Amino acid sequence: MRILSGLCDDFGQVEILEHYNDYYKMRVPKGNKSIGFVFSLIENKREEYKISEYSASQTTLEQIF
Repeated sequence: MRILSGLCDDFGQVEILEHYNDYYKMRVPKGNKSIGFVFSLIENKREEYKISEYSASQTTLEQIF
């Protein structure tokens, strides 16, 4: 799948969390990239990867002691 190899090039690794039919839920390491970077990257490659719909979210865990 082209999108997986492309995302690996940009993020170093991709973890597939869910997959059924044409739906994929993936996780990539944040590193020093912003959520805006992710949206821009996917938006610019929508046609190339034949993406009809997508969403991106930033998950964080904060712990207070």
